[in-house]
Parts: sequence; C-alpha cells; structure tokens
Amino acid sequence: MQSVWNQAGQAGQGRLLVLTGEAGIGKSRLLDELLAHAQAQGATTSLARCFPGENSLAFGPFLEALRPLLLGESGQSAASALPAWQQNEVARLFPGLLRDAADLLPAPLLESPGGQARFFRALADLLAALLRGEAAGVLAFDDLHWADSATLDLLAWLARRLNGLPFCLALAWRSGESSELQLRQLAQAAQRHGQGAMFTLNRLLAEDVERLVQSGPPIPGIDQTNRGTSHRSAVDSRNRTLARRLYAETEGIPFLLAEQLAALAAGQDAAPEVRIAPATVRDLFASRLESLDGVAAQVISAAAVIGRSFDLETVQAAAGRSEEESLLGLEMLLQRRLVVEQAGEGAGSPPRYDFCHEKLRELVYAETALARRRLHRRVAESFGRRVGRLLGSAAPAAYHYRWAGQEEEAARLYAMAGDEARQLYANAESLAHYRTALALGHPETSRLHRSIGELLTLRGEYVAALLALAQAASGASPADLAGVEEQIGAVYQRRGEWQLAEEHYRAGLDALGGIENHAARAHLFSALSHTAHRRGDDARALALAEQAQTAVFAGNDAQAQADVSNLLGLLARSRGEGEAAIRHLQASLTAAAALADPSAEIAARNNLALALVDSGDFAGAQTHLLAALERCIRWGDRHREAALHNNLADLLHRAGDDEQAMGHLKQAVAIFAEIGEPGALPTNAEIWKLVEW
Repeated sequence: MQSVWNQAGQAGQGRLLVLTGEAGIGKSRLLDELLAHAQAQGATTSLARCFPGENSLAFGPFLEALRPLLLGESGQSAASALPAWQQNEVARLFPGLLRDAADLLPAPLLESPGGQARFFRALADLLAALLRGEAAGVLAFDDLHWADSATLDLLAWLARRLNGLPFCLALAWRSGESSELQLRQLAQAAQRHGQGAMFTLNRLLAEDVERLVQSGPPIPGIDQTNRGTSHRSAVDSRNRTLARRLYAETEGIPFLLAEQLAALAAGQDAAPEVRIAPATVRDLFASRLESLDGVAAQVISAAAVIGRSFDLETVQAAAGRSEEESLLGLEMLLQRRLVVEQAGEGAGSPPRYDFCHEKLRELVYAETALARRRLHRRVAESFGRRVGRLLGSAAPAAYHYRWAGQEEEAARLYAMAGDEARQLYANAESLAHYRTALALGHPETSRLHRSIGELLTLRGEYVAALLALAQAASGASPADLAGVEEQIGAVYQRRGEWQLAEEHYRAGLDALGGIENHAARAHLFSALSHTAHRRGDDARALALAEQAQTAVFAGNDAQAQADVSNLLGLLARSRGEGEAAIRHLQASLTAAAALADPSAEIAARNNLALALVDSGDFAGAQTHLLAALERCIRWGDRHREAALHNNLADLLHRAGDDEQAMGHLKQAVAIFAEIGEPGALPTNAEIWKLVEW
C-alpha cells in the first residue's frame, strides 16, 4: 500500500489503490493506517465514509471529503486560484462556500452541451489543487458499496484520468455486494494503464490467531509472569487453547477477533476458557449498551436514527437534551468505544462522530421502535433548515420526514430531491426520488410521471417509459398534453413503430387546438417529417418540414430551429445534396449550442459527421462523432450512445483502423442488447438499425 502511495504524484501520475474483502476484514483500519502514514510525511488527506440508506444522496461522499478541505484558509486559497468557470462549477456542490466567488455568474446548466464533463473536470482540478503538497495527497472513500451512482460515475471518470492528478485515490468496498461489478470495472480501468493496484483481504488463519494471542498483552486469567520453564509451557498451552477457541468463535475475522481480545483484556476475572467473550458482533455491542445511563442511551438512540455519522447539533436536537447533557452522553459513548470522534469540516468547526461499526447502529436503531418516529421528525426538521441553501439537502430531509410519518412534506421534498439530482446528472437517484414522491402522494402527478418517462426513455426502458407517459397524459392540462404526446411519439419512433409515432404526433397537434404555441407546433411537424423520412416518404417529409419551418419563423424558438435545420439536413443528404446537407446541419449545430438540453447538439453532430463521411472528410467526421458520444454518455441516452459507437466503428473501419473499430462495435452491440425489453417489442430489430435521427 505504501508503495502505491509513494508512486502517486511522481511526474504528475496519480494512483488508484483498492481494498476489498468481507465485513470486518480490516479494510477501514488499513485505510486509517495509510492516511496516518501519509499525514506523517506531510501529505494532505481526506476520508469519506459511505453509509447504508444514503445511496440516494448524489455526490454525498464527495461533499463529505471536500468540505473540510475547503473550509480552511489554504483550501479557500486553492479554490480561489481556479479559473472562474471552474469556481462556478464547484459552487454547484458548495453554494456560498467560496468566499471570493460572490460576483461570479451562475454556472450553465449541467444539461448544456458537455455540462457533466465540465463539472467533473472542475472537481478534478479542485482536488488536485487541494491535495497537492510536499508529499502526494490521499483521497480515501470507505464502504463504497453504499455509495450513490453519481459518486461512482465521478470516481470512474477520475480513475480513467489519473494522469496529472498528484494524489492517491484509495477506495475500499465490501466484496459480494450488488455494486461490486461496477466497482471492479472502475478499478480495472486504472489497472490496464499500470496506475492501479487492488488488494483482496482474506481471513486470518489459525496460526495467525495463535501468534496474536502469544504476542499480545497479558489476558486476565492467564498468569504470564516468568516462573520457570514448566510454567511457561503451561501458559503457552493455555494460550494455544484460547487461540483455538477464538479462531472457532471468530472464524478468523479480524474485527471480531479484536473485539474478543479487547473484551478479555478488559478485566474479566474468570479464566478465558470459561468466560470467553460473546460470539457475535451483536452480542458484543449489546453487552456494552447494557451499562449505559439514561442520557447516553437517549443520545445513542437519536444518533442511530440520524445515520452512521452525526454532529452534536443534530443529535442534541433529535434527543431533546441540553448541550451539556448531550456532551456528557457523548463522553460516555466515547469512553465505551461505541462511537469515535472525527475531525471537523475545517479549522474551528465542531467535530463529528461515527458509530464504531454499522452493526452497532443497526442494533440501536432496532431497539428504538417506540421513539423512532419522534426522533425522525426532529432530525428532519434539522435537515430541513438546510434545504435551499445546500444542494443535496432535500433528500435526507425527505427521508426523515417520511419515517416521521409526515408523508406530504416528504413527498414535496422527494420531488425537490429529484430535481436536484437531475441538476447533477444523477439520473438513477433522480428517478428513485420522483417515484418515491409519487408513492407518497405528491399532487403534481402528471409532471412527475412525465419526468420519470423522460428518464426511462434515456435508459432505453421503453415499455416502462410508455406506461409512465400514458399516466402523465391522463392528468395533463391541455397546454401540457401536446408535449406529452410528442414524448410518447418519440418513444414509438425509437422502437421503429412509425404508425403509432405518427398517431401521437397528430394527437399532439390536436391537443394544441387554438393555443398559440408556435414552438410546440414546430416540434410536432418536425417529428412528423422525420417519421415520414424514416418510412421512405421523403416527398411528404419535405412538405411537413416546410410546415415546421413556417412555425419556427413565427415562434423564433432555438430548439425548434435546431430540429428543423437538422431535419432539412437529413433530407438533403437523402437526396444526395451533400453541400446543402452540411450547411443545414451546421446551422442546426449552431442553434443547438445555446440549448440546455444536449440532445439536439448530439443529433446535429452525428448527422453532420455522416454528411462529412460522404464528402470524404473522415477526420472532421470523427471529431464530431467523438464529441457527440461524450455528450451522449453524460446525458445518459443509452440507445443513441450505441448508435454513435456503431457509426464510429463504421468510420474507423473505412479509415483502416480495424482494432479501434472493433472496440466500438463491441460496445455498440453490448448496449443495443440492453435497449428495450426483450420479447416485448414487435419491431425490436429497428432498435439496432438506428444510424441518424
């Protein structure tokens, strides 16, 4: 481990260090030892732990890791030295934290072209600035199997770009969890470039346990004083007997073994072979909890409701105790080694406290059934005061309001949490929050179903998307119905069901009736024209495109202009008019550049690349395809991502680069196979035929 850390920072080459293994195997302890060693050498370090139940908090671990680094003067200085656009991006996670950034313009929406890549790059450069020093810094994440998907996406992005990052990225996760495959893929990306190392920790062997017992401190019940050879032999024999019993009880799990030895060393007066410590973690912790007084018991119960990590202010509010009483309770918990104190989030900030093990928190939480709802309400109110001031605060507040039984407020906050997650491109978390808001009775059902339908469409889950959009349509106002019908038609078009797509586009026009919404009409006529083009009826497609263009001129909408120019480019290319096609598609790209939604830019770049291939400009085509692919991956549109890989494979094959072509082809095939619901699509083959859109 130290060797990997030593390599980090050499010539600007970062390193990835991974620890895996089962619960209690020693991953957290080794991370702590690495951080202590690095700090002793003058390195800047930061550690974030992930906790169960918090995998819906987008970028939560990064918030925990970065906040203490930013709160100090050196952190503020490093952040202030970043370019203005990067300070804007960082402010998404830390609004108001950068003291010198008050006059900066708001950052563009993450949905704007290249938004997530820009956001990730700013965070990477901030990390490099904060962790750079006389020795390579260490950024550590423990229990990553509980991390949110947005955090994993950012870590994967960093693992592929360790060049230029002067720190060691140290990760630990529990093996056998559902997220392990994604985590291993993250590590393998760095290993392929010789920048990563993975260590799998195994259980101790029987002889390891015996060595620990023999070399450890004296245990009550075994007289270790030197009284001659025969006595020494007897002591060794009893130690071996104890070691065998300990190995049988703990099965070689280091955490259990350490707890057993600590219990024995605490002063039990009977011989250890008679009074061996409890056999399970639960029993060990239960025996410690029994001796707590009333205040300490109330404090630890409130802390268990908050989560694995907590601060004095929140636990005091939840427990309903005075500050002095809460501090006395915490002191007892620290003395009994039930919680541990962690450094605060910057110079002068109060400390935080962590349960010594998640099993302890689970045990305490299970035993607070009667008081749990009241405690959740107090915690929710504490978190609720941060909503609107700190991005990501809505989700924990919603969680605690839900368990406090206040479902109306929880539903409102879950919908807000979904919107916050979308701002950070955390689509999986956003989807989960919207669904929870609906389940709790949020009144804006049509809006939420529509958002869910859009997210499911991007994931390629078309049957589920259609169900969500149908529910959105049933509750939509006349003004919103046209947009919902357009979304439904777009899903059918992705599936290659042209007639159904056209019917819904027509229904959208009917829904507009006498409503003067030129942009909506332009979108719908463009969609109808595109469907006609895909069906091979270019004459009808051109007539519909002209109607769309008329609506664009009347409405002056950039999105509609991008759509119509894109469509005219497709039709010109279909007629063999290469120069006209390129001209229209460049106009589409120009119009799309100002839009928050990157889908129009992705389409324009893809189709422009196809037109450039026709003209023989392979280099220009590749540039646009790669840019489109990068934006598409960030946006999360799986179907079009597959099509872009496929188009790149064709281009590279024509250019003679068969090795790279095969790589893109394999990725395309893998993603295409995931799109839609196998067996549910009557025209599933159309999904694989997507080339232009």
